Amino acid sequence: MPIDNAVSLGKALTLLRSRRNLTRSTVAEMAGMTPLRLSAYERGICLPSLPSLVPVLTILGSDLRDLQDVLDEVEGLNPGRREAASGH
Repeated sequence: MPIDNAVSLGKALTLLRSRRNLTRSTVAEMAGMTPLRLSAYERGICLPSLPSLVPVLTILGSDLRDLQDVLDEVEGLNPGRREAASGH
């Protein structure tokens, strides 16, 4: 699924961050951005670029596949459906 829903992406980022028990300020600082920018992503005000998103995911101990699974979870979809559909 393409990441085109800023609100769902924001919820997924917030969920990943909370699962790591990290503050927004800590993640933002480590990712080289302001807490305000990360807040905008988490609240779904704007979509991050891939170069902005990857450091955040790395800090959260996640990758794009993990993000997709959490996006599916946030949107009420079965995270395993991609593997079943692709035969993997």
